[in-house]
This record gives sequence, C-alpha cells and structure tokens, in this order.
Amino acid sequence: MADESTPQTRSMVTRAILLYILVLSGLFFFAYITVSVRAYVLHRPYPYNTLLYDPTVRFTDWTDCAKRIQHFGEPNLLGANGGYGYPAATVYLFLPFVKFFHNSLHAYLFAALATFILSTLFFSVRVRRLTKDKLPQIAIWLTLIMGYPLLFLLDRGNIEVFLWLFVLLGVLAFIRNRPYTAAMLFAIAASMKIYPVLFLLLLLPKRQYKAAAFGAVAVGVLSFLAILGIGPDVRDTMQTMSNNAAAIKEVYFVRLNAPSVRFDHSVFGGMKQAIHLYLHSRHLDSAANPPRFEREMHIYGILAPLFFVLLYLGRLRRMPILNQFMAITLCCLLLPYLSGEYTLVHVYLIWAAFLWFLLTDVRSGLVPLSGRRASLMMLCFALTIAPLSFMVIARSSGISGQVKCVALIALLGAIVATPMPSSLFGDLPKILSSTSTIPDRA
Repeated sequence: MADESTPQTRSMVTRAILLYILVLSGLFFFAYITVSVRAYVLHRPYPYNTLLYDPTVRFTDWTDCAKRIQHFGEPNLLGANGGYGYPAATVYLFLPFVKFFHNSLHAYLFAALATFILSTLFFSVRVRRLTKDKLPQIAIWLTLIMGYPLLFLLDRGNIEVFLWLFVLLGVLAFIRNRPYTAAMLFAIAASMKIYPVLFLLLLLPKRQYKAAAFGAVAVGVLSFLAILGIGPDVRDTMQTMSNNAAAIKEVYFVRLNAPSVRFDHSVFGGMKQAIHLYLHSRHLDSAANPPRFEREMHIYGILAPLFFVLLYLGRLRRMPILNQFMAITLCCLLLPYLSGEYTLVHVYLIWAAFLWFLLTDVRSGLVPLSGRRASLMMLCFALTIAPLSFMVIARSSGISGQVKCVALIALLGAIVATPMPSSLFGDLPKILSSTSTIPDRA
C-alpha cells in the first residue's frame, strides 16, 4: 500500500502507539520495583512479594495434568485423583509431550515460548515491510517482553497457548479466504474450550454459511472422538466428565476462591470480588464460611448469553469484520464464569489487528478515526497487557483482574461505537463505496 499519509494522521497514530509504549513500560517497571521492595526490603510474604501466582504451585496446570496423562489408556483416566478439569479433547495436547519427551514440562515451555517468539517475529517482519518507523517495532517487541498474560501463562504451565495458536491460524486462514480451513481450526480450539466456537460467526458476513455449519458440526464430532479415544466406556467417561464439571462449578464458580479471583477478569469474577472486598472491609468475611454465589451464578448464566445475542444481532453483525473479531474476542474473555489472566494472550491478537489497522487504513487517511478514540483504545490495551498484580488489598486478594475487566469493557464499548472497515479483512472498499465518512462518536 502506498503511503498517502498526512502529517495529521501520522501524528495521531504515533501518539497512540507512544502512549501504549509509555503506559505498558511504566506499569511494568513500577510493578517490578514495587514487589522487589516488598520482597527484599520489607520482607513481605506472598502475595506481596511476587507478581505471579503462589510459587509453591508453579507450573501445576501442566505438571498435574501431565502425571495423569501418563496413564492414558487406563480406566478412569479423567476421574482419578480429584478429576480432570478440562474437556476430553485437551488430553491430546498433553499426550505427545508426555509420550515423546523425558521432561514434558521443559518441552512445553520451549514450545510455548517458540510459538510466541516466532509469531511476534512474523508480525514484526510484516510491519517492517509496511513502515520503517521504529515505534511500531518497539511496541511489538515490548508486548512480547513485558506482556504479563504470557508470563502468567508460562508460570502456570497452561494449555491456553495452544488454543491461542489455533485461533491465530484460523484468523490467518480466514483472512486468506480459506473458510473451511478457518472453520476447522476454530472447531479444534472449541473442542478444547467452548468459547472459540464464537469465531465461526466471522464467516457469516461473507456468506460462508456452509463453512460455518461445517465448523459447528466439527466441534461435536471432535469432542465425541476425543471421548471415544479415551475409553474404555463412552457412557462412563461422559458421566465422569459431568462429575468433574460439577466439582469445578462448586470450587470456582459457586464459592469464592480468594487467591485466584484477583487474576480473574470476567464480569462474574468482578462481581464476586466486589462482594468479597465489601465483606472484608466490614470484617464480615470468614475463611470458615466464605460467601456462596449459586443464585447469582444461575442469573448470570442467563444474562451473559442474552447480552451477547442482543449485542451481536442488534449491532455487531452489521459492523465491519475487524469490529466483529475484536468484540467477539473480548466477549470470550469477559462473559465466562471464570477467565484467568493467561486467557488475555488473546488480546495480543486483537491488539496486533488494531495496530495493523492504524498503520494502514487510518494512517493513509482511508478511514477517519479520532486521535482521542485511538489513544483510548491503546490505553485499554496497555492496561490489559501490563502487570497489575502488585495491586494487593487483602492478604490473599487484590484487584488487578477487576481493573483489567474495566479496561476490557471500555475497549469493547469503543469498538462497538466505532466502525472500523479494514483492508486486513477485505471489507474496506465495499463500505467506503457506500458511505464517505465513518462515524466516530467520541
């Protein structure tokens, strides 16, 4: 694309990127200085002396599951030792690492780091071909180096990296007009955690209905084949999975899990944390009798899907695909009952898409976007990606997840209010031919 930028659009894009860099790097250094002083000067215990989760259980999202997968093929694989908390298809993510590597954790860490480093390198090279400016490159590599969601993912040893990869490849296939490949990749991710099924909605604006239906069917088929492969009895395996889901619901949804809720950026988690902090401020909380949220969970289970349906039918389906991609991603992060810090690696994808949009369509003047709106969105991205877990209030709690929840909601509001037709998703010419201005209600 020829650079037809004006001084005004160049300056606006530069300011937005610079704001992102300053906020991300400033919060990064402030966070590490804060926990270092607490740890080495004040000698405070966990959670004051680290930005991460409890160091006594480091990597256990991986190691606990890997020990179980060593017994693949044996009866009650999913039910032994407290139950397996993931869908059956995720077993096959662990299996190659457990079977082919002596130390599966080291192999996982290498694979996870390589995935993000190579993806960042690929994006950096593409942006370098687009512009010789240094600021975008600084922003890209600082996101990898200072981004807290990736650090937290590695610290927990979580499998979200593989879902992130499937979603990334699915989006790239969609951009390259390979709808069935995209649908299959989204289906693989959705068979492991259900929320990526929403990305099949991206196929609808291009009337790729058969591919979307293929993806929806593939989710069910892959899930059933995963259960069938675990064996030995499908009915018993499904009953075990149902029991495991009930246990997860009781421990993480109905009860208040104070050590982990501060890393939860879901709307439901924010509500639970607000109640918890209110009770704590009035000395009404008790470790022996923590609050329960069973009724609230049932109400939320109705309101959250209803909100998404109304948002999609009332607004999103008529918006450019970039808006749909970003908004669907944010809904996947905000609307579940529980959304851990590591899931925010998906924000990297929509941040990259937005940065590309700024450097191409906005900077060239093809799509008008106010500097205030661009800066607001970049500020929200920085707050979401930066380490905020130094914000500890009670001994086992804090508000980092809830601050990020507010940033995500603000970002979603900006996306819903601002149509962003893009050359990236191929809907720019059609929209610009029907309207000469893009509304930007500040």
